[in-house]
Amino acid sequence: MLYVDSDPRLRRLADATFRGEYIVESIASVDDMDGIDSGLEPVVAVVNLSESADPRQVWDRLCEQWPTVPAVMVLTIEAAIEQDREVLWALGPASIVVNPFSGDAMRRGVATALS
Repeated sequence: MLYVDSDPRLRRLADATFRGEYIVESIASVDDMDGIDSGLEPVVAVVNLSESADPRQVWDRLCEQWPTVPAVMVLTIEAAIEQDREVLWALGPASIVVNPFSGDAMRRGVATALS
């Protein structure tokens, strides 16, 4: 699993939530993908777009790197309200998770993406 989030607490939460199920490779931004082993083929990618000034650019970079990997978009409640949900769904996420502080919500989002 690839988890992209600028907040180190949420990266640790993702690791703790999915420990034993996935090897979680976490990075702070898509710009850090260059430092990931080129052989990595995650089964799912999770990216927090809550604070992104240009969610499309971040999303496109992630999908360019791993075009066949189902991806989960994470947004805070505030970001989800501010963004047009139709525009976000048009980007092509397998699921959208609102409230990244909930391990259960993240599990459901990943399960949806992988189903």
